[in-house]
Amino acid sequence: MLLRYPYDFKFSPREYQKDVLKAFFVDKFRNIFLVQHRRSGKDRLCFIMMIGAALQRPGLYLYLFPKAVQGRKALFRARGSDGVEFLSMIPSNLIVKKNAVEMSVTLINGSIIQVSGASTADTLVGSNPLGIVYSEYSLMSPSVRDYMSPIIAENSGWQCLNLTPRGRGPTYDLFMHAVQDPKWFVRHLSVNDTRLDNGLPVVSDEEIESFRRSGVEEAIIQQEFYVSWNSSNVGSFYATDMDNAEIDGRICDFPIKKHLKCFSFFDVGIADCTSVWVLQPDGDNLKMVYFYEANNYGFEHYALKLKEIEKELGIKIIQNYGPPDLRQRQWGDVARSALRIAQDCGLHFQIVPSVSIEDGIQSVKSIFPYVWFHKTNCKKGIESLRHYRREYNENLRTYKTTALHDWSSHGADSFRYFAVVWRENFARPDQNTPIKYKIVT
Repeated sequence: MLLRYPYDFKFSPREYQKDVLKAFFVDKFRNIFLVQHRRSGKDRLCFIMMIGAALQRPGLYLYLFPKAVQGRKALFRARGSDGVEFLSMIPSNLIVKKNAVEMSVTLINGSIIQVSGASTADTLVGSNPLGIVYSEYSLMSPSVRDYMSPIIAENSGWQCLNLTPRGRGPTYDLFMHAVQDPKWFVRHLSVNDTRLDNGLPVVSDEEIESFRRSGVEEAIIQQEFYVSWNSSNVGSFYATDMDNAEIDGRICDFPIKKHLKCFSFFDVGIADCTSVWVLQPDGDNLKMVYFYEANNYGFEHYALKLKEIEKELGIKIIQNYGPPDLRQRQWGDVARSALRIAQDCGLHFQIVPSVSIEDGIQSVKSIFPYVWFHKTNCKKGIESLRHYRREYNENLRTYKTTALHDWSSHGADSFRYFAVVWRENFARPDQNTPIKYKIVT
């Protein structure tokens, strides 16, 4: 076990952490799932596990945060509540090199521990790690683990997910699977389950009451300290709308009608992802038949992808809509707008009217009752809409009015463009008249 190493790791496990260390180092669990409250020491525990694993087996070990900047702040340059730096948990005589730019530490046995961001999962695929910690996994795109799991399996490696819940969704589904799978070691700890060595609670009832008195929403308190999965509406823009769609049976594998025309709606990224929703209006119903997202590709890729979608579904996309800034962006060495470059690649866009994000969100909410989602073809888009939320202020423990820019933003933005276009250009005179659409030229 790690604690038998003859080094000072500046780590003394709390009682509720010892069974996790035993499960990892003694019982050799390769899948660890830790759902724990704020200030329970999740990252300190996971980091000591990674150090021990790196000393036992030379290789690359990734400590992933939703974004790289979070990793720099929360681990690479961070100190715990006791004032001890995280990196000082690695004895200095075991370190060969530190690279502050790459946020990596090379150990004397050749192992590399690297802190990184999960926002561009596809760039991690070639890294070939032996172990991965996903910190705040509930804030990551599910595709990150989809990319990395085959590599971990091939290397007979391990993975550890630590998080505080962010409502029900893909992470909750994975948690419920892990609870029932004997290959997973799972811990679900609220403030009622954790104590310091002196017997006092890690977070006292008095502290929680002070948060309540200061105006922190009860749903946030239940989420952050009592690790409740039921606070799905906290900070989320569309969680209730998506729940209603599921209750109404509008998230399903409905038949796609080949004789009805379709439209595509793009959020075009340069450094970020490009996401595309494909819509098929069907009377009063606005049916999303396909969602696609990728990055590091030019317009040629997306033009070909639309043709593939048309062939696969047997449909015809008659109009593409793109964001307002396609007119301004300059791509490449030649001073041309992205709109012109797209045209040269055979991808012709109508520009979405420029409205504020707040107005666009209201457009989405007004049109949501008529939207259907093809469950299989739009899986990641559905996850994006469920996850899309306001930015969280860790210090004040409340949500800001601004939207959080993360993996879900791209799918939510392209969906918002759809709602803006439909309200602006397509008429719906009354409940009994099918939606009539016109091509904007």
